[in-house]
Amino acid sequence: MNETDIVEVLIGLPRSFNISGTKSISSPLTESGYCDYHDRISELLIACALSQKPELINEWLAYSEDKRTCSGWYIKQDKSDAFIVGDLTAGGRVIEYHDKINACAAFIKQEAETIRKGLTITS
Repeated sequence: MNETDIVEVLIGLPRSFNISGTKSISSPLTESGYCDYHDRISELLIACALSQKPELINEWLAYSEDKRTCSGWYIKQDKSDAFIVGDLTAGGRVIEYHDKINACAAFIKQEAETIRKGLTITS
């Protein structure tokens, strides 16, 4: 797969995760080739792909809301319509965006990296 194909799989992960009914989102991420080319997949590439399929942003917001964890990354919309991307770990970063595409791209990249690094540790 090339970078464009990997990004297409990446932005559609919540949908493929829900459709497949698997218990792990890491399987489609690994199968996409992301782990081998992670350094070539930028937030900009992800944002460009999301701009063509903005309906996927709501799926990522739902995915983040449905996560049951006390660590890791999240994305949410606050009362002022800004988008917050943050890390739940102690001292974690919180970044405010006023553009939902860029916010979602940042969240997707961070989430993919968290999953990839977890796979590396357990391998």
